[in-house]
Amino acid sequence: VAEAKLQEGTVYTVRRGEIREINIAANTFVKGTGSGVAKLCYGPDFNEFLKQLVVAKQHGNAKDTVITKISFLTNDQTVGTVKVSDVYSEYPVYASLVGTEVRITTPASSLKTGNGPAFMFYALSKLKTIEHLDVIDVSEGEDFSSMFNGCLELEAIDVSNFKTGNSLTFDAMFQDCMKAKTIDVSNFNTGKAISLDAIFKNCESVTELDVKDFDVSN
Repeated sequence: VAEAKLQEGTVYTVRRGEIREINIAANTFVKGTGSGVAKLCYGPDFNEFLKQLVVAKQHGNAKDTVITKISFLTNDQTVGTVKVSDVYSEYPVYASLVGTEVRITTPASSLKTGNGPAFMFYALSKLKTIEHLDVIDVSEGEDFSSMFNGCLELEAIDVSNFKTGNSLTFDAMFQDCMKAKTIDVSNFNTGKAISLDAIFKNCESVTELDVKDFDVSN
């Protein structure tokens, strides 16, 4: 019996008569780090997966949520508790809970959402920090509804790197972010938007918003 560890980019030749048995464990192939794009699952599903990390039953709610921090980590080979990547993602994306921190890890060098990043962080009422949010490419996003809605404890939301040119709706995107002192939407492109209903509703701690370049003609 011989065991061989196959190396990427190497050609192996084995004579047919030498093969007696081949055992390959399913789901053991993981691409290396440093390249490629990983794609997150649909926003509401992502939200539900996060809650399942801390709730034993299939459906959680805001009161059940203990998550205080979410970190997005690219070029990371960690295999987490639950897969949160889109079914057609080139690379896997995992979520795991460490204490009260959720770590989103992928071996890919970049991470993107599909056309529905809506509700990603919805009703995570104890969430205080989102780390490395800037690694997410949201350029395909058409719906940002309630993305941060109900994040009662978030104190700062920097989405200045979000490319929102394809978005049709921003409804309630930041609603009830009551402790957020800053919400940076200075680079938002709202040229295709048909609705921004309640986008900043109850953001009572914010003292300044730069929306001078918002196109609300639609």
